[in-house]
Amino acid sequence: SIISCYRLTQLNFPGRQLPSVAAFQRFIQTIPYPAKVLGRQGEKAFKDKCEPYSEFDYHSICTNEVWCADNYVFNLWAKDEKGRVFKPWLVGWMDKRSRYIVGYLLIGHDPNANSILDAFSRAVYACGMPEAVLLDNGADFNVWDLFNKKFEYSLANEMGISVINATPYNARAKLIERFFNTLEY
Repeated sequence: SIISCYRLTQLNFPGRQLPSVAAFQRFIQTIPYPAKVLGRQGEKAFKDKCEPYSEFDYHSICTNEVWCADNYVFNLWAKDEKGRVFKPWLVGWMDKRSRYIVGYLLIGHDPNANSILDAFSRAVYACGMPEAVLLDNGADFNVWDLFNKKFEYSLANEMGISVINATPYNARAKLIERFFNTLEY
């Protein structure tokens, strides 16, 4: 609060004449909102709330042109037929234009390259081949032989699929994150 800031300033500058609390309040009102967010909530909150962004025009792409993928762990416990208790994971592929889930896989272990490939093959079987994929930066997506742009014989390069990696630690970078939130709640 303003009063506590005033008292801390008094403790740091003993014996000095300070302006009134009202002067502190007037000064705080001149601090821009982005500076307050950065100072109080940190850099991530600043990026999420204050940095400029551009909206994507979904009419600029065709259906089945760009797919986005990610993994999601459900916040619940399940039991399999052997009695093993686990948190289920969903590996999903979503068409960016239509927001249709083109392929998915529900698994009882941490996702890996095999589960991503399985979900991708289900999506390709159901909907055909995308022109590009928008991927998470996780190690399971960046394995050498699947969606690695740098490896000449990776699955993506062999199939002529363009690979786009999303901005790290930015949930808005991939549309499928919103679907996971809706699914959870």
